[in-house]
Amino acid sequence: MSNLSRGGFLLEAEHVGRVRFYRLNPRAAYDGSSGQQRKATEHARHPVVPCLLDAKEETA
Repeated sequence: MSNLSRGGFLLEAEHVGRVRFYRLNPRAAYDGSSGQQRKATEHARHPVVPCLLDAKEETA
C-alpha cells in the first residue's frame, strides 16, 4: 500500500487513529466522460512511474 501511495496511484483520503483510508488517483484510472475527468483531476497529482533499472544502467 505504501508503494502505491508513494507512487501516486493511491491518494490518502483521511485517517482515523492509526487507520488510513485511500482513494484511487483519478489520473491513473477514471470511468466517465472527459469533462468529468478534467474536473476530477484538477487537484490530483500525476502518478510517478519509475524507470526500469536495466534501462537506467544501459543509458548510464
